[in-house]
Amino acid sequence: MPSPSVTRRRGLAAAAALPLLVVLPRAAAAAGPPKEWDGLQRVKSKRVQYLYLRPGATLAAYKRIKLDAAAVSFDKNWDPSRDTRDLSRRLSKADMEAIRSDLAAEFRRVFAEELGRGGYALTDDSDEDVLRVVPAIVDLYIAAPGNLMAGRGQTLVAETGHMALVAELRDSLTGQVLARVIDKQEVATNGGFEVASRVSSTAAAQQVIARWAGLLRKGLDEAREKTPAK
Repeated sequence: MPSPSVTRRRGLAAAAALPLLVVLPRAAAAAGPPKEWDGLQRVKSKRVQYLYLRPGATLAAYKRIKLDAAAVSFDKNWDPSRDTRDLSRRLSKADMEAIRSDLAAEFRRVFAEELGRGGYALTDDSDEDVLRVVPAIVDLYIAAPGNLMAGRGQTLVAETGHMALVAELRDSLTGQVLARVIDKQEVATNGGFEVASRVSSTAAAQQVIARWAGLLRKGLDEAREKTPAK
């Protein structure tokens, strides 16, 4: 398990990449996604909203994953304290940070578990067989019924919510961006976001993150299957 200082450095690195990564989702909402982005070409995908690939690039050589800490940012319209008059029950800065850190930790845990099913281990190394994944969860919106902070020991289930993944896949040695992915997921009841005493997102967040991790695993598997045996 990485030390707190290593985790903090990873978080800072991911946060530094976040401004670049969130440009496309916001621009796409306003005017539609561009066909080309920094040399990557937009291709049709039945699995994610937007997929950009570098022409000629392949994931076939990658057997391990260097996963950066997921940067987490909220939907600009999310204000869970708006209708709460009791100041003691409003979200503090520490509460907001708890949501970010809990969701980032869950993201890493679920990715490690899902990728492990395909034989892809997480690593801190940079090597020829290591794919670096730089993820960001953006536009996070957790809608809880009533008072979000109603009782520190009480678990609340969100009525609706959404979050989007924006991720870059890079060669860990050269840093070249091979692909970018943008995918927004809506979350409703029956497994909606559960907001616990530390305001952590669990059940539905796990399902959404597992879906994203599963898509990466399938992409790696398919790339290897397409490579002719030597």
